[in-house]
Amino acid sequence: MERRKLLRRMGISAGISRSLDWSLLGDSAMMSVGMAVARGLGFVFFLVLARAFDPADYGLVQYGISVAGVVAILTMPFGQHVLARFVGKHHADSAHVERIVTNALLVLGGLFVLTVVLTLPAMRLLEAFDPGVLLIFLGFTIFYTYWGLARGFMAPVRLVIAYLASNAVQVVATLVIIQALGIRSTFLALAIYGLSYLLPLAVLQLVEPFPVRFRPALIDRGTIRDLLGFSLPIWLSHAGYILYTSVDVLMLERFASDETLGVYTLAKTLSMVFYFIPGGISTILMPKVAASPGRSHRRLVGTMLAVSLAINAVLFVGYVLLGEWFVRTLFGADYVFDPAVAILMAVGMIIFGAHSVVTAALVGSDRPRDETVSRVLAVIATTGIGLWLIPGQGALGAAIAVLAGAVVALATYGVMFAAQRPAQPAPQEEGQPSS
Repeated sequence: MERRKLLRRMGISAGISRSLDWSLLGDSAMMSVGMAVARGLGFVFFLVLARAFDPADYGLVQYGISVAGVVAILTMPFGQHVLARFVGKHHADSAHVERIVTNALLVLGGLFVLTVVLTLPAMRLLEAFDPGVLLIFLGFTIFYTYWGLARGFMAPVRLVIAYLASNAVQVVATLVIIQALGIRSTFLALAIYGLSYLLPLAVLQLVEPFPVRFRPALIDRGTIRDLLGFSLPIWLSHAGYILYTSVDVLMLERFASDETLGVYTLAKTLSMVFYFIPGGISTILMPKVAASPGRSHRRLVGTMLAVSLAINAVLFVGYVLLGEWFVRTLFGADYVFDPAVAILMAVGMIIFGAHSVVTAALVGSDRPRDETVSRVLAVIATTGIGLWLIPGQGALGAAIAVLAGAVVALATYGVMFAAQRPAQPAPQEEGQPSS
């Protein structure tokens, strides 16, 4: 009874409260608005950095963040997706959830140590070591573990608060330390970015801790095996995602000037506005699907896709009309708005956002391998075209590569669904994808 009251007070649905009856559209709208505001704060963070640094140093900061994403390739998806899926699927059994969380935290600790052991020599060998990258890795690991718990418990309020608060800390710290005090350091910018994820989570856990804790007595090899077995395709998929979203920046750093890298990463930051809506939808959709196995989801996914694309179409018009004025006004004369690069990046992000909505439904339906295939093919396309075009075309070549990767990723799902549809029983043709 006390657990039930606690869950209600926290706004957490664990199969006990009535939050499973919330409208998906309502939850998604809240998440999308919250993410939009949080992304807006994140944009302010990068705006302050862009105005404090020249394009070359700004590009190096973005490069460091991309490297950190690669470093977190094992820990981040395990917390964000695997933990969310297992907690969401077994939300009605509090004892089982505590067992899952205990064993998941044990696995995450091992993955963190393994990553550090492997990463330090590799970064030194490549002459790319920066302690700021490791601080971002720490922030990513802890934040996305918390994110996975909140997704699994279907606590959208917590997700929004955590996201908003972390980005707010970024902005305040950057304004005070870099802008007001005039301390110009790429390491400091990376450190602020990474550590900002930790303070809000510490406060949230002190005020309203999750109703689960690490209990060594619940460590179980069978549960660990189940978690790792499900995580293998997730890791492959996430590797595809990270490489897809980072390989353009990594290649530009090698084949183009730091100034070109800075201008390109600015355009990439601006294009993230088109991920606000699909990102909010996918965050809520995956545990929702996982919590209702056997139900029809295809029509629901279609509706969510239509909503996402309709809103992004409106944003795209404003982006095309006002983008150049926006960059010139806010970032100054050192930064150039390339319409071709900007439009290609925007279209690529719109397509990738649609891909993320479908992906959320597939992972929730126990079909992570489909996601893996899609993203691996996207990485191959992006990398191949990037290696071909970036040395000669620079930022334009990178934008074309990113767009091509997004098209391949989404088209792969289309081919999969078309191939599977004839084999489905008639009543399920409008329903969930077959397993």
